[in-house]
Amino acid sequence: MKMRYCIITLLLLSISISLSAQYTITYPNKNKLGNALIDIFNDASSNFKQSRGGTFTARLLPAGKVHRLKVHVPNAIETKIITVNNPSFKYQAVLHFAKCSSFEEAEAAFVKTSQQITSSLGKRIMVRTADSTANDTSVVKEQRIGYMLPSGFFYYNASLQLQRFAATWLITLRVNGWEPDFYFWIPKNDPLSSNIFSHNFRRVVQRFETSAVAPDVQQLLPGFDALVTKDSVGKPMLVFDKTFADLPNAEFEYNNALNNIKASLGKAFVYRFNKVQQGKVSSITFVRNTDFDKPQKRYIELLLDKYTGITEGYRISILFRQ
Repeated sequence: MKMRYCIITLLLLSISISLSAQYTITYPNKNKLGNALIDIFNDASSNFKQSRGGTFTARLLPAGKVHRLKVHVPNAIETKIITVNNPSFKYQAVLHFAKCSSFEEAEAAFVKTSQQITSSLGKRIMVRTADSTANDTSVVKEQRIGYMLPSGFFYYNASLQLQRFAATWLITLRVNGWEPDFYFWIPKNDPLSSNIFSHNFRRVVQRFETSAVAPDVQQLLPGFDALVTKDSVGKPMLVFDKTFADLPNAEFEYNNALNNIKASLGKAFVYRFNKVQQGKVSSITFVRNTDFDKPQKRYIELLLDKYTGITEGYRISILFRQ
């Protein structure tokens, strides 16, 4: 029995270690542009500590005193690192690839630059295109970029923008100075579990996605207590809880729940490991792969935490959030 506990603990530890390693992108080829971009992507999570140089006066907007980008980027006409007023990151790398005098010229340059970036990174990027953005009225066209690995993808950490400033058009790649979340694919060959938990879990998901949380789904997950409640902003939430006296048993059941949930949801969903706060052991969010970047979305959280009160122990929670 002790051997089983040891294996599960080591499994959770290895997951944590592998997640840390995921944030380093390897170099796909000897392409100079691709390698330069990966240098910048890898340094973004540390506030561009390695690639942020001294200050100089930039010519292109945003102009003025900025930090020098120490990475040479082929085809770029000006590069820099700027300070931004954003709660998620302090610095942003700005790479200008073209300055144009007409929209037609700028649009052609935008397409060419996008193709060069995609090709240089071995076509291992996912792109979401938007014709405009509400956050910056100067942006006419934007492609948000996230890097892909065989096991999943990083949340969009860069954006290629076509911007207009009076009679000038700029083609600019911006890389945010933060550590993007990594979303794992659920492999197509994950077996679809036929046990009672997985079967009932799929029924809860169907009701959760098509209507408000309903009381008739509360008893569908065997072994779990259920509660219909509200989250911190007043939205309905369905919570399934299961408690344990010790951590090894809780870890074992948590791993079983993770595998069953993955098998139940299938390739239509992706998941990420959340950064845990005090009292939490592990937290995983599942969301439809078409919704992961939406500000308002339904999602499922699998949580393992420690609780205190009259008694102490560990708790597995499955939270259906709207």
